[in-house]
Formats: sequence, C-alpha cells, structure tokens
Amino acid sequence: MCIEGRGPMRASCAALVVLLGLLIWAPLRQCRAQTEEYQPPPYRVCTIDVPPMATCEMNNTDPSSFSGLSIDYFRDAASLIGWTETDGASPAAAGANETTYYFICLGVETGTVLREELVPEDGSCDIFVAWTTISAERTELGVLWAVSYYPGSVSILVASTPSLEKGWGFFDPFTWDLWVAMGVTAVVLPIIVYSLEIFVIRRRIEARQLADGYHESLWRTLWVLIQGETFGVSKFPARLVVITFAFFALILSSSYTANLAAFLTTQSYGDISNIFDLRSRAVSSVEVYGSVLEDRYRLQPRYADVSSLEKLTMEAERILQGELSAVVIDTVVAQYLVADSSGQGCPWALLSETILPFKYGIGFSPTRVSRQVIQEFNAAILYIQEQGMVEGYEEKYLLTESPCLNDAPSSDTTSIGFMQVYGLWVMLAAAIGLAVIYVIVYRIWRQRLPDGWVDGLDVGKSRKFSRGDSREVIESDLHRIESHI
Repeated sequence: MCIEGRGPMRASCAALVVLLGLLIWAPLRQCRAQTEEYQPPPYRVCTIDVPPMATCEMNNTDPSSFSGLSIDYFRDAASLIGWTETDGASPAAAGANETTYYFICLGVETGTVLREELVPEDGSCDIFVAWTTISAERTELGVLWAVSYYPGSVSILVASTPSLEKGWGFFDPFTWDLWVAMGVTAVVLPIIVYSLEIFVIRRRIEARQLADGYHESLWRTLWVLIQGETFGVSKFPARLVVITFAFFALILSSSYTANLAAFLTTQSYGDISNIFDLRSRAVSSVEVYGSVLEDRYRLQPRYADVSSLEKLTMEAERILQGELSAVVIDTVVAQYLVADSSGQGCPWALLSETILPFKYGIGFSPTRVSRQVIQEFNAAILYIQEQGMVEGYEEKYLLTESPCLNDAPSSDTTSIGFMQVYGLWVMLAAAIGLAVIYVIVYRIWRQRLPDGWVDGLDVGKSRKFSRGDSREVIESDLHRIESHI
C-alpha cells in the first residue's frame, strides 16, 4: 500500500520505515556492544616453569618468584604501555587510568594451557608467556599473537658419550653424488684424451692399440686425480683437455684435503651425528613439532610432558637409562639443561645441528583481551628490540659460560656435493668440445693436402706415442706398451 501510495501517504510510510529501523537497530547495537566487551583488569598472565625462559613456583603468586627471559621481556613491555604488576594473592583493582596484571604458575604443558585455559571463554588465563612457539596450528585454534619477541630453533639432546671411531670417515668430505661423478669421469675421460691425441697423429687406430692405450690412459687419469703425476701429450687437443683436467683435479684434491681433517676430528655421540641417524630409534619431543618431525624427517617421536624443568630433566634421564636415543626440544631450553648439569659431570650434550627455526610469541585470549592491547604490546616489543635490551636478558639468564657448553664440540663441517662444484665439469666439457672441433677441422685440412694421410710419415710418432713417457720420447706418454707394439 505504501508503495502504491503517492504524495503525503508515501512520505508517511517512509518515515514509519525509518522509525521501525531505529527501534530494531538500537537493541541490536547495544547487544553487539555487550558482546565486544573484554575482560577488565587485572589481567591473569599464565606461565610454566621452563628455565631459562620462565621460572616460577606452583601456588606462589609473589611477583619475586617469577623470573626468566620471557618474564622479564613481558614485564618491560607491560611497563612501557603503562601496566602495573600486582600480587596474584590479592590482585589490586585497576584505577581510572591504570591497568594491572599478575602472574600465575601452571603445572601443565603449553598445548594444554592454550587449548583449555587461554582460548575458551571460561578459561583461567588472559595472557600466556613462557616458551610458546608461534605456529599455524595454534593460530587456527584461536590464539592471538603479538609480534615475535625472540627467535628459536630445535636441537637434539643426546648422552655425552663422544666417539672418534670413524673407520670410513675419509669418505665424508664428499657426498655420494660427487664420488659417483668423479668415478664416471675417471672411466670416461681416458678414452677421450687417448682419441684426441691419436686421431691427430694417425688416420685410424688399431683395436689392439685402442685397448692398450685406454688402459694406460686410465692409469694416468687416476694418477692425476690424486695429484700424483700428470701425463704428457704432444698435440693441442689432448693438451687442452689434460691441462683443464689438471685444474679440475687440483680443486677437488684441495677441497678434499681441507675437509678431511675436520671430519676425522669431529666428535659424534655413539652413532648419532645428525637428525637422520634417529630414524627407527626411540625419540621424544613436544606435540607442536610432532607432525614436522614425522613428515620431514621420518621420525616417530613420542610426546613428552615437559611442563617444568623437573619433568624435562626426567625425560632427559631416560636417555642415560637407554630408553631414549634423543630428546628433540627447543634449543634455548636444551642448552640450559646441558649448562646446568655441570654438577652431574655434564651427562648430556647437544648436536651442533639445529633444525626448524621458529619464533617465540606472547599468546592472548581471543575473548578477553582486545586487539588494541595486542597492538600496544607490538609497539613495546619492537621498542625493546630496537634498544638492544634483549642482549641483557640473554646475559642474565643464558648460562653461556658453563663448562658443559664450552667443552661441547661444535662443527659446521658439511660434505661437499656435486652441485657445489659442477662448474668443474662444465669447464672440462667445454675443453673437450673445443678439442673435438680442433680435431675435426685438422683432419679435414689434412685430407685436402696433396699427399693426404701418409701413415708412413707418422709411424715414428705413433710408436713413440705408444711407448709413453714424454720425458724419454718427447712426443707423448699416454701409455708405455712398447713390448706390445
């Protein structure tokens, strides 16, 4: 009827629609405002006892009982945005222009805190800070993060029973693909060099000469490869390839020698030298790294409860008892455990290899902490990093001077692979290509000479070439088989 109406009636209908809209929108707006209200201060900041990131005591809410790298970091960030810390036993209510918070020490592992205490609306934690890894899985769970405040990685904790027994350690400087490439080169190159030399001297090669020449050329090639001696050749094509191969051998021999000493003197722990040695072995880790260790490294870790230093120590002792081969855990926490064990004779050690770089972050409840608070923490964390305050936390809490860390072996030695030196093969192939072109052009030119190929003129060169040792016969020394000619 309003649509069909005209004039005053249509205007009245429009005013009625607007009035009804306002009457409906006002309650909805009020309801929405109520749902966006967040937990008023004081904020409950939960943590767990995992030195050096956080240290606390169960049922002790005294602020002086909370310390650690992450705790000090949070305190300084909170101070920068105007927050005040109180005692959890009698948390002070926030004043008109004051925001307060207090710490709570929990005895459960990180994943449980996030799932049961931080994300749910009825959870007991508004903020969580300890050794919390920022991950996609935890973000999908609903955890809100401030910017990362500290970098981390994962290390392999093993028993400190070093061993230097490496009966086949001389193969370690090169990877298997480089050894294969060198072997193929040693087999193929001799026939190429021999052919380049002889086809410039003679029009044809007898089968008997070819076999004997290849055998001697193979020996000379291997001799050059280990920098024992070179072999003399008389013609430009072969000389070009031989000098390129000499450079090729020089680079590989020098690289092998430089890497060999490091590999033979590097300590390993039992038969564990890297994470791949842990396949089909008993390994423990925390839940957040489980899927990556399974998919990327083909490990089958059992999940350990490391919600306190005491529980982590108990897990590490299982290595000494032979129940586990290793514990795969955060580097900073594993280093603290090793460093703090000097009184026990340093029973654990860390492999020099670290894996899975990640970021530590402060987790916020999605229902009890506003986005504005998180943005303020972002600015405070960036300020702390820019002012170089992180180094102070590290000096205070990381036991870098412990003899257990100082005596631990550290080696960044890595086997040299084919992809690192494939340019040598490119150079060698280029030299062979140029030499082949030279031989083709030379033979075409030789065919056009009035006398063509006159094998009789080259008999002397051919026999000298076959006898070998350029120092004696001048012409060539590819093989010394005079008795067979």
